[in-house]
Amino acid sequence: MPLTMPPNKTFEGDFYSINKMLKEGENFSFSRFSDGEVFIMQGQEVVMAADHCKVKGVVHKGVNYAEDDHKHFDPSHHEFYRQKLIDSFIHRQNNYIKGISCRCCIGQRDFNWQLGIIKGRYNDLDQEHLSWSNLMINANYFRFINEMTPVFKTKKIVMIVNKNASLSELGFDIVKDFRIGKNCMVNDYSLIDTIEEWVGENDIKNHLFLFAAASLSNIAIHRLYSKYPENTYMDIGSSLNPFMPGIGSRRRYMNQINAGRITYETCIW
Repeated sequence: MPLTMPPNKTFEGDFYSINKMLKEGENFSFSRFSDGEVFIMQGQEVVMAADHCKVKGVVHKGVNYAEDDHKHFDPSHHEFYRQKLIDSFIHRQNNYIKGISCRCCIGQRDFNWQLGIIKGRYNDLDQEHLSWSNLMINANYFRFINEMTPVFKTKKIVMIVNKNASLSELGFDIVKDFRIGKNCMVNDYSLIDTIEEWVGENDIKNHLFLFAAASLSNIAIHRLYSKYPENTYMDIGSSLNPFMPGIGSRRRYMNQINAGRITYETCIW
């Protein structure tokens, strides 16, 4: 099931399209469905722990995940959250942008599986609102740091981030922050109610919500943008981790900061 994108749909081009919307104050949402979200939607057990991980039925020993990365999706107990994640994946709305896992990062089989979920619901892919889950990282990460985060500094910011993260070095105008812990999709699901109530009670409009809350981000963005589309909601993943002391998670793509140039691959369809 090949995905044929318009000729102007490129990894770099999509980044600049979203950055343009930010600069011009056009509200939207951007939700990242990376490999972990795909595996959860497939109903596979996902474990990320201090000394091992489990994905696709295989246990890998000797890994060392930071505390803020720890999670456990158990399909026998967490079906409610899986369905909420699927709901967020198949939702359609104006400017509701879904970053899906590209075949170069997740493989052709799982890439096709995502498209099958969309096709099964709508009979078309709504390509206009599909983008890359890795849009703010990999070959775009240097652009993200140098061209998009300065735009963040012009906005009223709401952060949804790990309880251990220090926000003092970001240089953002942070109006409010909501904190999550380990395995937040399950343990902090009720936080979505708290955020929704705060937005409604305070008539929050034209704020930029930055989510660094694993799969909870997808579910929260879906619900908040559906009800309050007068704000922008972005799933930024781990992209700001190097600038938030207290967060232990690091990724290879972050080495581009020290290199001072783009050193990572460009994602493809």
